Amino acid sequence: MHVMRSCRPVLDTGAGVNIVRSSVLPANWMAFAEEMTTLPCIRNENNNRVVTKHAIHLYLDTGGVRLFDRFLVSDNLSVPCILGTEFIEQNIEAILPRLRKIVWPEYVRCTEKLSRPTPILAGLHDSAWDRHWQDKPARVRAC
Repeated sequence: MHVMRSCRPVLDTGAGVNIVRSSVLPANWMAFAEEMTTLPCIRNENNNRVVTKHAIHLYLDTGGVRLFDRFLVSDNLSVPCILGTEFIEQNIEAILPRLRKIVWPEYVRCTEKLSRPTPILAGLHDSAWDRHWQDKPARVRAC
């Protein structure tokens, strides 16, 4: 069973890794998480430490694109989700801030069924699951 949660991720070119706030995840997220043995030293925009003790693999679904990636989990993140530089470089063709749009390469289009019983972090705007991604693209903020 897949639990779908909606949020508006922030594309942050200053962040190296993906981070998700624990309140965005489903109640049973700990069943899918791994406890980290080495805690990374991550600082937020105000130079305060962001504590991450767990990591989780999630599907990021924007309607036409579905990607499986690793996210660090934090309780005290100021935004629901950060997609970091690693994710941007591997998965995004272009960021168009004026249009508030991202361009995905052709090879990341989703065509297959979900292969893992993992929570889905959905990036659709306004939780509109019935909208097709070409009609209403996911809105993201670029930092």
